[in-house]
Amino acid sequence: MKRLYFFLFFFTLACHFSYSQFSYYRYDSIQVDQSGYALKFPWAGGLHNPELSEIDLNGDGIQDLFINERWGNFVDYGNKILTFINEGIADSVCYQYAPEYEKNFPYLNNWALLKDFNCDGKADIFASVPAGVGVYENDFSSGNGLSFSLYKDMLYYKNSSNYDVNVYVSSVDIPAIEDIDNDGDLDILTFDILGGYIDYYQNQTIQVYGNCDSLNYAHKSGCWGFFYETYYCGDYMLNDTCYNYMADDSQHKTKDQAHSGSTTLAMDIDGDHDQDLIIGDISCYALMFAHNGGDSSEAYISKVDSGFPDYDTPADINNFPASFAIDANNDGRKDIIAATNITNGGTSFDNCWYYKNVSIGDTSTFHLESKAFLQNDMIDVGQNAYPVFVDYNADHLLDLVVGNYCYYSNGQYISSLNLYQNTGSNAQPQYTLITRDWLSTSTLNLKSLYPTFGDIDNDGDLDMILGEEEGAIHLFTNSGGVGNPMNIVLTTAYYQSIDIGKSSTPQLIDVNKDNLLDLIIGNKTGRLSYYKNTGTITSPVFTNQTDSFGKVNVQIQGWYTGYSTPFLTMLDSTKKYYLYVGSESGKVYLYGNIDNNLNGKFTLIDSVIDHNIVGSRSAPTLADIDNDGKLEMAVGNFRGGLSIFKQSDSLVGIKEVKNTQNNLSFSLYPNPSKEVITVYCKDKGVSFFNVTIYNLTGQFINQYVCNNADRIQIDVSNLALGLYYCKISTKEKTGFTAFSVQK
Repeated sequence: MKRLYFFLFFFTLACHFSYSQFSYYRYDSIQVDQSGYALKFPWAGGLHNPELSEIDLNGDGIQDLFINERWGNFVDYGNKILTFINEGIADSVCYQYAPEYEKNFPYLNNWALLKDFNCDGKADIFASVPAGVGVYENDFSSGNGLSFSLYKDMLYYKNSSNYDVNVYVSSVDIPAIEDIDNDGDLDILTFDILGGYIDYYQNQTIQVYGNCDSLNYAHKSGCWGFFYETYYCGDYMLNDTCYNYMADDSQHKTKDQAHSGSTTLAMDIDGDHDQDLIIGDISCYALMFAHNGGDSSEAYISKVDSGFPDYDTPADINNFPASFAIDANNDGRKDIIAATNITNGGTSFDNCWYYKNVSIGDTSTFHLESKAFLQNDMIDVGQNAYPVFVDYNADHLLDLVVGNYCYYSNGQYISSLNLYQNTGSNAQPQYTLITRDWLSTSTLNLKSLYPTFGDIDNDGDLDMILGEEEGAIHLFTNSGGVGNPMNIVLTTAYYQSIDIGKSSTPQLIDVNKDNLLDLIIGNKTGRLSYYKNTGTITSPVFTNQTDSFGKVNVQIQGWYTGYSTPFLTMLDSTKKYYLYVGSESGKVYLYGNIDNNLNGKFTLIDSVIDHNIVGSRSAPTLADIDNDGKLEMAVGNFRGGLSIFKQSDSLVGIKEVKNTQNNLSFSLYPNPSKEVITVYCKDKGVSFFNVTIYNLTGQFINQYVCNNADRIQIDVSNLALGLYYCKISTKEKTGFTAFSVQK
């Protein structure tokens, strides 16, 4: 089913303030087969380090699924959220991807867990904030649907001096948020700032107020369970005296060698009505099971099993495993999902292990059902996905080649090209995975493989240039001939000694329209290089023209990387070029004003895909894959998956004068603007009008009233960079125009 859940409107500024309108929606109906199996949600975008929680998204009383994918960098740019509707079939894993709910969640960074803190039956959000925990309350209503409001920007407790102190949770950790003392409200267990002991923050709302409608914490213990985690994986000091002394024990390392970086899941696994722990640690592969030999009032960790579950197939996840409890199969028992908690590196393929709870009584027993929970229903090529459409087998259907940064297998990180053949028709594409190692590219010992295709030697077939992590490009020549399937082999490594620094992302395209293929190459910095073909149609010579093509720079503000991925194309009958650029932030930017301006600055129209739509490290490619005259856009991401979007309308240029009703005449200047715009109403006799500003998703920003004047000045310095449109209206007349905010 196609899910039309957002429309993005974009404007191309030209003379007389003209603009064009775009409309994209998800195109999830394209079937993808792997190993004879039709994927349920192939375009969901893959999983890398998922954190799973239950929530009723649509108010039907069934617990659906929320997944928080941490941002893969130290930049505070927000996580990717994925939402799945649970069909609720008993004893069945039956989720459907439902991206329409993702926009209802607030901006989140680092870890996030959903728990009902106020006992209203709706899962609230406990989320990482700097050095602590913030809370959003679930405001779901039948009339307004799912929404959240900030309840606490930071959780505090009172120390011995009656000062407020933040409930500390490391941003790299995952705490346990459960009812530890069985009193009906939610407590918090988390490793302390040094990473050795567990802090117990007791929620005293029930004790003090007799209900659970708020959060009131006390630091109950700095040594919950009387145990200490040492530097080494699986090494714990039990029956600890809870002092940070130098341990006089040759079997253990000193306590000051504890490490920061742990995940905790509290769950009554042995059925004795107190909380046991499942622990994962940074740089470790296994989960540890800590038996609670105490009770709900005072915990005592009596035993730690390495390799949970040791009676089945223990989790073996590289690295930093985490565990989450959900009822995955609708049988009323909490199952466990184990996944990596590392944001960059680690296991990036088959890294979501589903342990089914097969117990009958109170004691929980887990059996490994799958190593790719949900992943096995998505396109997922490992870490990072770099797609390109090309007809590799000459059947006049556009296939899909997807490069990757790498995937982890048998102790090694492997990069390769994945080939999905279009086994559908001209009108209805369908993709089938043929191989995960097309052209045996895994043997090249390169990382971050980024393909582009073009007829380099003018022999009538498409050759391939391959970008890679170290910044070079490599030429693969096709000897298949006209009308035949590709027969591609590596012919020239380090082609023409081109080296753009790090992470080359090339596109072969006739940039200057002289019938010779040129090269645009993105890189780690976020800028673009332009290599003009100064040779011939059969013997190209790529000569560097600039390393700041169009003055494009998608580097994240305040950071030093941007990971630009360019795609230059024509979108309509005007034959004008438009430039799409993917980025580390996850946005896909669109630029115009390219033709006859190759040495100038391109006009940033806006981001056609926001960072929270696909996730970080976006990589776009466009083609008309269903032969309807409009370009589809596939976008790869850091998680190793793909999302696909369809252009619903043709580009229609509309000038300001014609975009008015009843001939209202006005102007807006300067455009672009850094600080202030002036809106001037030219109609004689008009001394009162409204100016309403919207962003490009149609969201209201602000409204201004002009009284007894023909113009008004509006401060736009507080608006984010990009394009906006405004409505200028009197009682009888209305007009629209677009403007850009640039710094």
